[in-house]
Amino acid sequence: MHLLFQGDSITDADRLFYPEYHGYGYGYVGMIAKELVPQGYQVTNKGCNGHRTQELIRRWDRDCIRLHPDVVTILIGVNEIWTGMDGGEKTSPEQFCENLEFLVKETIEKTKARVILMEPFVFPYPAERLLWRKQLDEEIQVVRYLARKYKTGLVCLDGLFAKASIRYSFDELTPDGVHLTTLGHCMLKDAWMEEF
Repeated sequence: MHLLFQGDSITDADRLFYPEYHGYGYGYVGMIAKELVPQGYQVTNKGCNGHRTQELIRRWDRDCIRLHPDVVTILIGVNEIWTGMDGGEKTSPEQFCENLEFLVKETIEKTKARVILMEPFVFPYPAERLLWRKQLDEEIQVVRYLARKYKTGLVCLDGLFAKASIRYSFDELTPDGVHLTTLGHCMLKDAWMEEF
């Protein structure tokens, strides 16, 4: 069974920079690969730093359809917010929905893969990340809507990390409110495994 992971830097996790990561990255995909590859699963990480749904669409045929995956997991959305907040190109929730729906439909129609969608998330750390919350909530609703519409898998990360931040300090889970520590990646891995 071929498991394909798609997304931004959270999925990428320096997968191409260090040989010891074997192309999986240091994050949740690498943790999943360590557990499942010895059982005979094929794991491919195609996450790319800085990518948004727009970039995924451009490379979807090459980096998804042609790979003939059995399960496609998509974690995307935070860069739509980050880029806009930094003065770059803004992505509306409506455009995010249109783009993500295109990716889901292409995958369902052109492969036999099961799709698993994961919610984007942001920690209120540093405090200015709270300004991201409105758009994040809209994107989360998009992901849930598409999961219902297309009967995909769904990993609800926003609530998971909100709950985790009661037990752990923010800096135990994230260095910047967006990326994850080893502990955060381990929690994400466990949530994905439960859905899988």
